Amino acid sequence: TLNISPAFTLINLGDSALTNAKIQLEWNGNVLEERNWNGYLPTYGETNIYFNPQAVSGDGNLKTVIKNINGDKTDVDFSNNVENSSFVEAVGFNHQQVILRLRTDNYGAETYWELRDAEGKVLDHGGNESVGPNGGGSLSNAPIGYGAYGNNVLIKDTLTLPKSGCYSLHFVDYYGDGICCNFGNGYYKLYNINNPAIPLLSGGEFKAYDDRGWGVFSVTSTNALQKTAVLEVFPNPAADQLHLYIEYPEPAPITSSILDPLGATVYVFPAQEIPSSSTQIDLDIARLPAGMYYLQIQIGTQRIIRKFVHLND
Repeated sequence: TLNISPAFTLINLGDSALTNAKIQLEWNGNVLEERNWNGYLPTYGETNIYFNPQAVSGDGNLKTVIKNINGDKTDVDFSNNVENSSFVEAVGFNHQQVILRLRTDNYGAETYWELRDAEGKVLDHGGNESVGPNGGGSLSNAPIGYGAYGNNVLIKDTLTLPKSGCYSLHFVDYYGDGICCNFGNGYYKLYNINNPAIPLLSGGEFKAYDDRGWGVFSVTSTNALQKTAVLEVFPNPAADQLHLYIEYPEPAPITSSILDPLGATVYVFPAQEIPSSSTQIDLDIARLPAGMYYLQIQIGTQRIIRKFVHLND
């Protein structure tokens, strides 16, 4: 069980002042808290919203939804009123070497990463040193510095960890849109050197910063590895089809559904059975109206949500 203190920044992007809002916090589809905010935010004004501490466990999806604003007034744009964040419980294993695989997007020079120990000491790094650890956040035209990656390339680094303990990977995107999925299909994946088939950590869809932790201990946590699914969804934006690349260590049932920006189900695909290791599934979305959606995947007992944009041909 992990105690978390969720918080986010509420920004008014509307034409009129925001005076109140009802905000809901969910974990794996279960409501944790509803908060009524009252105040005054002019256009482009912002304020921090803090939820009560919550106890969660295992992997899951943390969802924040703005249910209504200004006394149940209808929002003209609900697309930015839902935020989904997927979390995977930090894993532990007993080998002091790991493999980092990083694929850049269309702007490889915007990427920088660091490996840090529990005290925050930088043990290794890669990418554009002119971006550095503080370069992320809605900045354009990244300066090309030493170590800058090319566009849409695959980088593989073997990282050596000096001793048992806790470690973390930190990623920076200069422009502030991550490495997946608006401009390419970049990602990062971390593997135990003894098991280069199933990633310990993976990601790529973030904003300016992302950080993930894990531990090196004397006993391998095999249960955590056996039930972790890795999902890649591409292309994004998409027109006729969404392609799903799935890594899972055992055969399992999978169901796929599409949600609108408010979280309502608009389409459910027929259930399938996936084999072990890796597989690709193609979903027909040609009849879907243009717009922003969420793809919800249920693999065994694990649920994964990915945001995508559908474009009409």
